[in-house]
Amino acid sequence: MTSFLERLFKYQATEGRSPQEDFFTEALAGVLEAHPQMVADFAKWLTGREFKSADVATQKGVSGGNRLDMWLKAQDDDDRNHLIVLENKLGSKEGRDQLRRYECYLARQKAESRTLVYLSMHERSDFQPSTNSVSFLNRHWFEVYNWLKDQIRVGGDGEARANVLIGELLRLMEAWDMEMHLGAHDLASAVAYKGRVESQLLQILNTVWEECRKDCVSGGGSRWAYNDVYYQSAYVTDDHLYYDFGFDFKRDDGQWTARDLQLPSAYFGVRRGDAEKPVLNGLSEEWVKPPWTTTWNTYERVRQLVALKTSGSSLHEGYLDFFLSSLEQARAAIGNRRAGKACSGEIPS
Repeated sequence: MTSFLERLFKYQATEGRSPQEDFFTEALAGVLEAHPQMVADFAKWLTGREFKSADVATQKGVSGGNRLDMWLKAQDDDDRNHLIVLENKLGSKEGRDQLRRYECYLARQKAESRTLVYLSMHERSDFQPSTNSVSFLNRHWFEVYNWLKDQIRVGGDGEARANVLIGELLRLMEAWDMEMHLGAHDLASAVAYKGRVESQLLQILNTVWEECRKDCVSGGGSRWAYNDVYYQSAYVTDDHLYYDFGFDFKRDDGQWTARDLQLPSAYFGVRRGDAEKPVLNGLSEEWVKPPWTTTWNTYERVRQLVALKTSGSSLHEGYLDFFLSSLEQARAAIGNRRAGKACSGEIPS
């Protein structure tokens, strides 16, 4: 059995993959292996079948250049093999034909049963197997969280050590919002946010929007997009640079932890479209490569809020100053690359 710490030591961030997903996959596998029966119990929970034993592997390279996040090989009482493949998602989206490739691989393997599991935060895949030899399941991380809580036992020293690892993994899942605890206080806060706070945050972003749209190129083949409190501009240069700005409610790093501060962070990024990646010069060291997962990998540079100025009890001016100063710095770096006239459009509503 691989040591838990040895498993984490072998973890290496890989370009084009989510480091958060890969790290958590290794941590989960390590916790499962810490108790002799936990891997088999996990396989049973996933499939509903009884198993006497099971082994777990991660980042398993298979034919066609595919790499499976987690692979379980379980044995029933008659020593028949059962295969389970998990595709784990935290921040990234389902890859094109990804599940189909894994299904095809599973279908070629000799086993009593073959199960493909799509494990995500809240999304469900609409994937349908093309063969009845492979079963497909949607599972969510909060379900794994609840299952892990049920595994904590009171027993001997070996179980006590396993309980410590389970507890640490549960705390990590809580920190990454992978559990689901919805109470009356949460709903009351949500109503207050949607009714009042969100509209005020949108007022800030709409002010920034009015200023940003002066830079948009006409006939650029793009348009404004927005989602809740995140805005993307139309193209501001002929080589498809555009602005992306908004509030970040999940930031957690050495400079800002939204959960502890009880305040959203803010960011302003310069991104690229389909054109070859441009190079921006003249930005200060505050502008860094994006710290997010691969879903954000088209950022050229991004600036994040590190300090929030207050005006009395209001934080409005502090957020607005951050966005507008970021815009001015981005404009200076883009310089004469900007072309065309201001684009038209209405403020998102």
